[in-house]
Amino acid sequence: MISLIIDNNEKPTIDNKVEQMLDWAKSRQVQAEQLALDSTRLLACTSDRLDKLTNQGFFKRCWDRFTGEAAAIERANTADLIQMQKTA
Repeated sequence: MISLIIDNNEKPTIDNKVEQMLDWAKSRQVQAEQLALDSTRLLACTSDRLDKLTNQGFFKRCWDRFTGEAAAIERANTADLIQMQKTA
């Protein structure tokens, strides 16, 4: 299960990752800017997937709930957003 709260064990790991990212970005500014744009697109895709789930017809929504496809998409989106928020 993914927690929304950053505990004391996660802080050093996140700080270390951020420091490594900053060192990498200083020497590769163009690539870092491209990654920032890609991250923005990823967030847009996340909202597009949620919109797709929301705008489905009744029977398609029911089928996706029965098969677990809708829940899997929701869990993946939530996990991605939580991880981005923690790193940010």
